[in-house]
Formats: sequence, C-alpha cells, structure tokens
Amino acid sequence: MCWSAEASFALATMGFATVTVSAVQGEKKELFLPLLWFSLMELLQGFTYWWIDLCDSPPNQVLTLLGYLHIAFQPFFANMISMYFLPDKVHQRIAPWVYGMCFVGALAMIIDIYPFAWADHSTLHMLDSTRLCSVSGDWHIAWHVPVFDTTWAKFGFFKEPYFMLVFLLPLLYGSWKFTLYHILTGVVLSALLTRDSHETAAVWCLLSIGLLAVVAKTPVRNILFIQRWYGLRYPRWLDPQPEDASAPKAATMER
Repeated sequence: MCWSAEASFALATMGFATVTVSAVQGEKKELFLPLLWFSLMELLQGFTYWWIDLCDSPPNQVLTLLGYLHIAFQPFFANMISMYFLPDKVHQRIAPWVYGMCFVGALAMIIDIYPFAWADHSTLHMLDSTRLCSVSGDWHIAWHVPVFDTTWAKFGFFKEPYFMLVFLLPLLYGSWKFTLYHILTGVVLSALLTRDSHETAAVWCLLSIGLLAVVAKTPVRNILFIQRWYGLRYPRWLDPQPEDASAPKAATMER
C-alpha cells in the first residue's frame, strides 16, 4: 500500500487551492463545485487512514458510511459539470429535471444500504460486503459496504442508478465529450490501477480531482463544449434560439 493519509491530505489541499483560485477568478460554480466535492472526499479518505483495517472501530465504520453517502450524491456534481458544456439555454431548461433524477438516484442508493429482512446482498455491486469497513487495498483504501438488492425501490432505474446517472444521462442530453473524457481518465484508468473492485471507487475519486482540475484550469476545457445533439439541433423547446453551429460558442477560459 503506497498511498497514505499525508498523500490524501496533500491532494485534498491541492484541490481546495484550485477551487479557491477558480472562485476568486470568477469562474462559474459548475466548474469548481464538483472539484470541491471530490476534494472533500479525499480529505475524508485522509482521516480514514487513521483507522484503516480497524473494522470494529466506530470511526472506521462512520467514515466508511460517510464515504458511501458521498458517492450517493456524486451524480449531482458529475451532471453539474457535464451540463456546463451544453448551450446555456439547454442547460437552464434541463437542469431541474436532471437534478431531480439525481435526487431519486441518491435516495435509491441510500435505501440500498438498509438491511431489510427480505433483501439479499447485491452481489453485483462493486462495494458489497458482509461488513462495513475501510481496509487496505492494493495501494489505496478499499471500501466494504453491505449493499442490498432493493431493485423495487429504484423507481425505474435498473440495477445500479449511479452509472446510469453519471454516464448514460449525460450521453442522453448530449454531453458526450466530457463523458468520454470522464470514462477514459476516471473509470478506465482506475480499473487499470487496481485489481480490487472495492478499491476502484476510492481510486476513481482520487483521479477525479486531477481530471476536474485539468478541465477547470487548462485549455482542455475548450474542446469539451457541445453545440448540437450528435450533429442535430436541439429541439426548439429546449433551445428556442439555436445558435449557428458554424459560429463557435464562447467556449473560452473566460466562461
């Protein structure tokens, strides 16, 4: 295990510093609030190292639970930055619906950890375990959380609302560039860095600070904007005055 509390605290501090600079420079909150959320996760992981592998320790169990609850609300912030790259009118019109779905998804994920007598363990969930504990992974923290199969409570979500909200939903409203960037630098890279599925989520959160900081403070941001829905104009009820697709949007570092 090569990561440590000090490394997590240092990375969280870098994230907070980037958030502060972005806020002072007047950047839109959609850029720096997601980075703030994931920096808080890394701070949480730093404290978790103080009780790592002590599964009977109340602080270990509480911090593990807080980590899971943090994950449950991550779709809000993933969609916040995904919608940032859409035309402004489209963003404004779909945001209440998108955040509403994220709320339902968070509720479903929270329900999943309640041990109903009739619910079996969700064997397909990447964090599922018979215990609530943070343990040492290959090189970072591995979360073990008892997750139960409460499919009936998902209000139309299939087996796992998190991935539908974080990836499928942005693809549906057209933010495919950022979603592809997120998949490659988050999901794929975290899967390559650890063989432990329980550790993948923590590594993914760690990488999210870097991928979001790159988007917030480098020209990478400029290539992620979307003007059309996969080559088609957005419906007029979403974008009543569609911009000329040939005219570049104000997709500059000043936005």
